[in-house]
Amino acid sequence: MDEKNLDKTPEMIPHLMDHFDAAFNEHEQEYLRLLEELEIGDERYEVNSTVNEGGMKYIFDTYDGLTKRSVAKAIMKNSADQETVKNFIREARITASLEHPNIVPVHDIGIEDEIEPFFTMKLLHGENLQDILDQLKAGNSQYEKLYPRVELLNIFLKICDAVAFAHSKNVLHLDLKPANIQVNEYGEVLLCDWGLARQLQNTGDEVLDDPELDNLKNDSIELTQDGILKGSPGYMAPEQITSSVGARSYTTDIYCLGAILYSILTLKRSIEGSNLKEIVAKTLKGQITPPINRSPEREISRSMNAVTIKAMTLDPNDRYQTVNELSKEVKAFLQGFATEAEGAGFFTLLKLLFKRHKEVCALIAGSVFLIVIITASFMESLKDEREAAIAAEQMARRAEGQEKVARKNAEAAQFKAERADARSMEIRKQTAIHLLDFARKEYQKSSYQHSLELVEKSLLSDPQLMEARYYYALYLFGFHKFSQALEELNNYQGPLETEWLRKFCIEAQKETYDNFVTSSTFTKILKDMKTLKRHQRLRHHFLSLATYIYPEEQRWKFARAHLKEMSVANFKFDLSENLGGTFALSIAGSKGIYDITALNNLPISELDASNTDIDDILATAQMPIEKLNISFTHVHDILPLEGKAIKDINIWKTNVRNLRHISTAPLEVIHLNNKWSDLRYLEGIKSLRTVYLSRYTFNEAILNRIQSQKPQELELIFVD
Repeated sequence: MDEKNLDKTPEMIPHLMDHFDAAFNEHEQEYLRLLEELEIGDERYEVNSTVNEGGMKYIFDTYDGLTKRSVAKAIMKNSADQETVKNFIREARITASLEHPNIVPVHDIGIEDEIEPFFTMKLLHGENLQDILDQLKAGNSQYEKLYPRVELLNIFLKICDAVAFAHSKNVLHLDLKPANIQVNEYGEVLLCDWGLARQLQNTGDEVLDDPELDNLKNDSIELTQDGILKGSPGYMAPEQITSSVGARSYTTDIYCLGAILYSILTLKRSIEGSNLKEIVAKTLKGQITPPINRSPEREISRSMNAVTIKAMTLDPNDRYQTVNELSKEVKAFLQGFATEAEGAGFFTLLKLLFKRHKEVCALIAGSVFLIVIITASFMESLKDEREAAIAAEQMARRAEGQEKVARKNAEAAQFKAERADARSMEIRKQTAIHLLDFARKEYQKSSYQHSLELVEKSLLSDPQLMEARYYYALYLFGFHKFSQALEELNNYQGPLETEWLRKFCIEAQKETYDNFVTSSTFTKILKDMKTLKRHQRLRHHFLSLATYIYPEEQRWKFARAHLKEMSVANFKFDLSENLGGTFALSIAGSKGIYDITALNNLPISELDASNTDIDDILATAQMPIEKLNISFTHVHDILPLEGKAIKDINIWKTNVRNLRHISTAPLEVIHLNNKWSDLRYLEGIKSLRTVYLSRYTFNEAILNRIQSQKPQELELIFVD
């Protein structure tokens, strides 16, 4: 020890003695215990249950051991994708930067297990605005008392305040909708889910210049869409779909606020449709029914109707340019003043003035009414005299007028008779066109029988509609009615190419077995149709129908020949019969097989399709399937297994995560994916005996909870 530190030794000794004495002092022991709790480290968060789920994350009810409170913890669904991780961290940081009473606060952000990012935020209570609107729409009297229209508009103003604050920080939310607005019983309103939020200078990414509407999937329109669309259909602005409308800006969020205001006024979505494609098309065209016409029973004011329409105008330049302008309009309405969007005239302004000053206006109105009565009495006497003077003149002219009317009626009757036949023919032609359009749309939905019936009605309305005759021939071919299809082709006189279809019909009739197409011909036609890119739906129709109408022996031949044609290497088709008349089939390792539609409706109880290129298992919906191996495939969904008596399933190295569809199955063995899945769906399966899984995928506490329910029956086997 040098002399300098030696000089400080007397000062250090009392300080050390203080800590020594603390060990024997009760109050000081409490102090040290609290300090130890702050060193909780990696054991800080204890996950309890799932409270919500978004497009890229799960939200858990979590206990924070450091602060001794419950928080909401966001954990990524897929931390392997770098772009998703960046979006996840961006959401956390943007939300954390927005400190506002109406924006959900972020408490912490970090990484678990060295690779799993997370962040924590306030655990929300109450319910979201969408749930409130649904209860009001259902006529719940309790909600009608708690949330009259004035209260809903006050909630809307608080959300406007939150969005205005975000805009002041150059942040766009880009996913505003009632489901992202949380309201609790004490009046607190919070704007949530900033997963799509962007700094204003970064809003140009991920917007397609020319979206292909025919390629949009009919996903659940309640969820934020990943991939082509970034937003919630029905609440997203046109410029979020295509940059041809304009760049995303403050007015993008204003459009979304207008859509929320629309739902508050009407209790309905501003844009609805039977599928995602229809909603997006209406959004891009600005096809929005005014609220006052959409829900006339709601008695919506013209001022609020005008404000909503202006906020949702297709051209961003015609909308409100700031959120404050929009909220100012709503406040004006609540205070009894006219809005700028309404362009109120004199009588509207007078009506609003009367509402604000009823007593004074009532006194003035009474005086005016008295003056009007006196004036009206005088004018009435003058009117009687004038009417008596002109009565005689009118009688003279009436006879002449009746003669002219009779002549005109005769001429009109003749003209109508001549037009009747022409109009009838035109109506029948238009009906035929509409029926054909409907038939083509139904065909794209795989409603093959309905499509055939519609096109038949189209030809009854207008036998000369050649386009209808062309599609009638197509659909007949899909139903394996080859001679009828050829007859229609012979009667077709339009510009569309038909030689390819004529060739297939002749080829199908040339080689038949017991009035059915042979397996070799069937496979050849399917192969040739694969090159017809515009007619893949017809190919699917031709194939799927065979799986229903052909004898089982013939369908087995079709399936083997078709799958062999599809395979590029290591083709395998090992078939064996089980007890009870069902079969076990293995096509494992057959590279190139991407579609098993040919196996539809076959009595297969055991199927091994591992190490193939399939991406769906729709064909299993019509099988008595009990054992299924789809490991090392591209399958991402097991919805077709819902309600099936599946006992053994292997989803190792697939994209399957949702186990809800097999939660009621008599499952005995499952090979879990090496990616995270929600194991709660396995807890209620009493028959489960063996679970194969990765030791690095699941939280040890979750596994212990599942195993504790069946300590002597359930066996967990780790495969890595």
